[in-house]
Amino acid sequence: MPIKLEYRYDSGDVDEAFRAVRSRTWGKTRLRVGTVSAAFLICAWILFWIDPHSPILYLLVGVYLGVILLAIVAWQKTKKQSRGIWKSYPIMQYKFTTEIDADGIKSTCDIATSLRRWECFTGYFESANLFHIQEGSRVLWIPKRAFAGEAEINQMRELLRSKLNCTTA
Repeated sequence: MPIKLEYRYDSGDVDEAFRAVRSRTWGKTRLRVGTVSAAFLICAWILFWIDPHSPILYLLVGVYLGVILLAIVAWQKTKKQSRGIWKSYPIMQYKFTTEIDADGIKSTCDIATSLRRWECFTGYFESANLFHIQEGSRVLWIPKRAFAGEAEINQMRELLRSKLNCTTA
């Protein structure tokens, strides 16, 4: 039985989608950054213990702080992107009618129609309020609030499990 949905994206959907991608991307590097930071701090402590006035120590600390600053700037830049996406893509403002069945996903709005068979998609994952259905580097977002209830959301989950691989962080 097909699932029929009607929804309109809002800026919260875009924010959540970008937040999910950021946490998946940055989550993978968190352990590496922590390990490198711990190793750096141990080396800096040893250098400080050997020679507290070593120019190498000050150079290493400066480089480390610069890298941390760049990471923070990159994080903030990706946060601002979601606001730009919402304003840049007028299609995001339209009401969508979507039909999901065993063959694929058909989405329609006033200015576009899209029919994608399941073979187009490469995987999926869920966040709190969205299904993220991946098509290579592109992602189709389906808000969970569009479903009639928990039973329909579970039907969607089962369909996704049967057709696609769940991608993890």
